[in-house]
Parts: sequence; C-alpha cells; structure tokens
Amino acid sequence: METSAKRPLIMGLRAMFLSIKQRALEVEKEYAELLDKLTADNLRRADFKIFFEFVNATNSLPKDIDFPEIINKIQKIKGILDSYNRAVSFFQSSIQDGPPLRYISYTVPHLVIAPSNYLQEVVTYCELALGILEGYLLSEQITPQERDRLERTREKIETLYECNPALVEHLKEAIKEFEMGHDLASALIAGKCFIYIEEQLCSSFGLNKNKHEERAKLPKMLGERLGLPRNMVEKIVKASVLARNTFTHNINSRPSHENALSLLADTVTFAEYLCKIMGNSEG
Repeated sequence: METSAKRPLIMGLRAMFLSIKQRALEVEKEYAELLDKLTADNLRRADFKIFFEFVNATNSLPKDIDFPEIINKIQKIKGILDSYNRAVSFFQSSIQDGPPLRYISYTVPHLVIAPSNYLQEVVTYCELALGILEGYLLSEQITPQERDRLERTREKIETLYECNPALVEHLKEAIKEFEMGHDLASALIAGKCFIYIEEQLCSSFGLNKNKHEERAKLPKMLGERLGLPRNMVEKIVKASVLARNTFTHNINSRPSHENALSLLADTVTFAEYLCKIMGNSEG
C-alpha cells in the first residue's frame, strides 16, 4: 500500500501511540508520588509490607487489605500496557510492510514492585513506533530536493549558536515541525523568528520597528551594509510579507508546503545577517 493511501491509518496509529505515551508518563509520576506518601506514613508501613508480600505470593491484588490508591494505579498501569499491546497488534495487522514492534508482557507482582520499568518501556517503544510512523509520513511529504535544502539550512543553523542560542533552538523547532508535515506550525515559528530578527536589526539601524515605513527601509539598508545582491534583498522583502502579513495578521491564511520551507530557509539566512551585523557592532 502506498504511503498516501494509508495516510489516515498512519495518522490514527500516531494519535494512539502519542496518547498511550502521555498516559504512561502521567501515571508514572502519580505512582511515584503515591509511594512516597504511603511509605512516609508510619501507621500504614506495616500494612504496606503485608500488601506487597501478598501480591508477590499470590500473583494477584488483595481484596481485604485496604490500599485502594495502589490498586487503582496498578489497574491504570495494566490498562496502559493492554492499550499499548492492542496498538502494536493493530499496527502489525494494518501495515504489513512495517518493521515488527515489541509486545510487553507483565505479571501483577512486577507491576506492583517495579511499575516504572514497565511504564518506561511503554514510553520507549511508543517513541520507536512514532518514529516509524513519522518516517512513513516524511517519505510522502518531503522531496529529495527539499531534504537537501533542509540539510543545508540545518548546517547554517549550527553555525549560529554562539551568536544567539535561543534563536537557534526556535529555528531547529521550526525544522522539526516541517519534517513532521506541520507546515503551519513551522511557518509560525519561523515567522516569529523572522520578526524578532527584523526588530533587532531595526534597532541596530536606528529604525522604528513599530512603523511600517521605517521597517520597509531595512532590506535596502541591510543590503548596502553587507553588500548583498539584489535577489537576496528581494528575498528579505518577500519573507517579511510572509512572516508578518500572511502568518500573523491574516487568521484565515495557511502557508503552502513550498512557502513554509522558503520562509524557514530565508529566516535562517536572515539570522546569519543579524549575526554579522551584531558581530560588526561588537567589534
């Protein structure tokens, strides 16, 4: 089956594994907090020991030892494990050409004694499944040419850490969103970065960032300062329109796949210009 034909199925499986992973993380935290609370209670510590001994000896949860909080959490963990195993079964039966995913077997004593081990396994294998599913989506959405452009953009970003690490983290997040097919999210993050860079440069050039006619002078001034060719100055103008007018002012607009990638790449180039200007001003 082609990726495009099974896309709804992949998206459904992705939602399932994301939900299971989130539940596992939440219950792991809840269970750890509950154990800390119960073991700190001197009056219940003896009963707590009896509870664990009973579970270990009988491979079942007691009915006459009063620990409803523990029993409730164990039932939740069992539910998460069962949901995970059902999701694996659905994956295996629906995507025959996919790699095998691992089922997780368990016993009640082990659930009580070491619940975190099972929950961490769930999180790990859900992340593995999500990676596989994202790979299917990625193979459909990104062409070899786009991947080459992304890699060049990623290499540029790595050179900007010393200049502005916070900006770099935002740009890397924009790449991540684009790779997952989230064009709008990628464009919004890139647009936010572009506007930030634009405002920083306006300040460096003595322009009022809040006045359109002042901001409009920036591309030409930047081009003259850095000796940029005309086509690069025009790219700044185009990216500014995409970032500010389309993606932040027009709520009904959604970026095309091509525009999202262009804005991302142009914003990274714009960030390079900012670092050059900041470096020159510091020198």
